[in-house]
Amino acid sequence: MISKTYNDKTKFFLEISDLLNRNSIAPYDKLCSAFEKTKEFFKVDGAFLYEADYTGKLILNKKCSDLKGIKMKEDININELFTEADIRQVYDSPFIYYVKKENIDKSIYNMKLLEFLNQPSCFWMNVVCDEGGVVGICGMLNCNSHSEVEENDAITIGAILAIAANTFKLSLYKQRYEYSKLALERTMNHSGVDIYVTDFYTDEILYANETMAAPYGGISQMVGKTCWKILYNDKEGQCDYCPRKHLIDENGNPTNTYSWDYQRPFDKSWFRVFSSACIWVDGRTAHVICSANITDNKTNELLISQMAFYDGLTKIPNRNKFQKDFQSSLADALSRGVYKYILFCDLDNFKYVNDQYGHEKGDTFLRQVAEYLNNIPKYENHAYRYGGDEFILLFDDITEAEIAEIVDKIHTRFKKSWHSFEKSYLSSVSIGVTRFPSQELSSSDEILHAADLAMYKEKIEKKTS
Repeated sequence: MISKTYNDKTKFFLEISDLLNRNSIAPYDKLCSAFEKTKEFFKVDGAFLYEADYTGKLILNKKCSDLKGIKMKEDININELFTEADIRQVYDSPFIYYVKKENIDKSIYNMKLLEFLNQPSCFWMNVVCDEGGVVGICGMLNCNSHSEVEENDAITIGAILAIAANTFKLSLYKQRYEYSKLALERTMNHSGVDIYVTDFYTDEILYANETMAAPYGGISQMVGKTCWKILYNDKEGQCDYCPRKHLIDENGNPTNTYSWDYQRPFDKSWFRVFSSACIWVDGRTAHVICSANITDNKTNELLISQMAFYDGLTKIPNRNKFQKDFQSSLADALSRGVYKYILFCDLDNFKYVNDQYGHEKGDTFLRQVAEYLNNIPKYENHAYRYGGDEFILLFDDITEAEIAEIVDKIHTRFKKSWHSFEKSYLSSVSIGVTRFPSQELSSSDEILHAADLAMYKEKIEKKTS
């Protein structure tokens, strides 16, 4: 290496810094030029850049590297070459290295990498991403290990490599962003679902995927426009059935997904529509609308089946799912000769809650009850909403003592208040318990009727007492 004056090195460093910080030059072009100039200025033997592929393997970037006959490894598998303890030194030590084979007191990581590269000495900097992990290595080769390197030269080269590493990392993040954006766009455009997003309060369309926008003239004809003006020719205001009020709570925070069926007027196609609120990329509250074409039932059989077996209000399995599961459970009990249980639950004064506090709070109360019945400790995921304020719990492979424990837990919970919208109220529950099958109860209708009668018997006993 040829020594330069301090002023020469300072001027050169500023020149390279300016080069690497120019946005008008492509990142790899900047790195190539910076490596070439640095190599010439300090008379080092070569410059190199390794960058990680999607597997984490570091691949030699031949376009940016300036080696001129120096043989370098084509790739580096960090996880195979180094132990976790070796790699940890990357994070626990400074990023800038100047290593010679004679310096055996240097870190194991440094010496292993130098040996692997088959070079007597070199400068390098690990490019470490914010999430952790080495995503690149850039460096300068000093093949003559006996040539002494002045401290100021090492500092200047290290500073240049630091800026180069940062330039590479920013380029990598930008590339990842572009790849992510492209992948997301392709996913959204080929998902088989029409999607558009509007400002929650102004109805301005913020985004639409290609399949959604196609019937309306393309994405450019939708984005920036008011949704109801684009979707309908005869509308002079927001749609009456727009579910916005169901999508946020009283504080304006997004809540649950709301769904309904909709027929597009100009081609009579039917869609199952899903609406939800979210925080958009710019921080505003947005309304996300996704719709799947259900005109052809066979195409959407799986979606329709899912919607058919779960209660829209409480999100737990509904009467249809219970009847399906009950038939299977009864057949299994008859074939194996085992007993199973049904608990038929009816809220005693739900009408009072509805009349006193309103249907919205009544719906909230039903959701709370469903959440509790479906998550009784040790006995989760056994509840069905049978209809109205009636719930059924179906149990397999359980003892009579455990059933008694469950009934006691339910009654104990209903002795406590329920809370909704700063209101609290009490409600008791009547429970009918039936064990099946038996000689008297062998059909599903008989078993269910017996459970219903047992429930009403308890309800009448409460009234008379």
